[in-house]
Amino acid sequence: MDILEIIGNISSLEITIRLIGAGLIVGSLLAFLAIRRRSRIVSGFLAAGALSRDGSKTLAEAGLKDSGLNRFSLRDGTVLSRYVVRTSRPDPDGAQPDDRGGKTKKPSKKADGTGRYYIPEDKKDEAEIRLVKKAPIYIWIVGALVLAAATEAAARIVPMLTSRF
Repeated sequence: MDILEIIGNISSLEITIRLIGAGLIVGSLLAFLAIRRRSRIVSGFLAAGALSRDGSKTLAEAGLKDSGLNRFSLRDGTVLSRYVVRTSRPDPDGAQPDDRGGKTKKPSKKADGTGRYYIPEDKKDEAEIRLVKKAPIYIWIVGALVLAAATEAAARIVPMLTSRF
């Protein structure tokens, strides 16, 4: 049996159900990895003692890789930016003096590699509770297997049910 015969025997409803299941599995993996990254970042700054503006640390000083992904996670407007403060963060009003004639320019929301970060003392406990999760990978693996089994069952059962009507 060649691949064209196999594909010809699979209904578009089955394919759709399997693609939705695969999307859910990939989405849950990406969410799991994002949670682990946030946890690693917060734990790194807490362990480094970055709890005040004076004690702020760079990513490298906090024992974290100074990667674009970590800097992207720390940009303004993210979950982490509520707890991990960048000391090089511009004025909250958004206006910065420009060197070219006194005009003001809007600050960039992009986190750069030169920033120093800290977790304010008043947000330390909340950051630990909300962001430092000890989710082991086996929980995701079991969940993905259950989701894959449910997807396979749905891909077999739903077309049979719809063919009866």
